[in-house]
Amino acid sequence: MTLERTKGTIFIGESYGIRVTVELDRADIEIEDAFNAFRTILTGLSWNNEQIENWIKAKAEELNENEREAG
Repeated sequence: MTLERTKGTIFIGESYGIRVTVELDRADIEIEDAFNAFRTILTGLSWNNEQIENWIKAKAEELNENEREAG
């Protein structure tokens, strides 16, 4: 990992020779901005929206179950 100061935010994903970069012109991003950038990267690296949404749903179920068990 390399740390560099930038004025914006850059997300990069790379797999099998494909490199996807998402650049935002500001550093004060919200979590939704970060998630949208990750989603763009995943799509660029060949996952489709259905796969992404299924993972999100499964993760949400897991988190809800863990919360019920802890609560």
